[in-house]
Amino acid sequence: MKKVPHMLFMLVLLPCVLSACSPKDVANNKKETDKIVVDGMPENGVVFVGSKEQVEGAKKDMKELIDPAYDHAVLARRYYENKEYDKAEQKCLKALELGKQGVVKTSAHRTLSYVYEATKKYDLAIKEINWLLDHVNEHAKPDLLKKKADLEKLLK
Repeated sequence: MKKVPHMLFMLVLLPCVLSACSPKDVANNKKETDKIVVDGMPENGVVFVGSKEQVEGAKKDMKELIDPAYDHAVLARRYYENKEYDKAEQKCLKALELGKQGVVKTSAHRTLSYVYEATKKYDLAIKEINWLLDHVNEHAKPDLLKKKADLEKLLK
């Protein structure tokens, strides 16, 4: 995982939670009753740490940390659940193409195996399950092996 060299802290809601008021009240400092003072916290409840360059650097680093394939994997699962198998397959393949994180890729491969099974492309479903068997933990393997055996029976 990439370390983010820039830090941006924005504490807006903490005074609201502590004093049960709205963020507007805290920003405008209108609610004088139940006012709680937190050491090091300005009265308006907003704290920025860093220069403008550090803030921009933090934004850039956060964009790099977010896996663009995540949305494709989530949409693929939704399409699969709605029995839109062509769209689900396209989104899974896009997620695999763009994916950086193992979790996103694993999710895409699993959904793709379900899509291939639903569309009776058993040989491709087995290929996806084989990939999953190489990349998941030991707890998930028994279910995958059972699914693979079932698919091999259907293939014959």
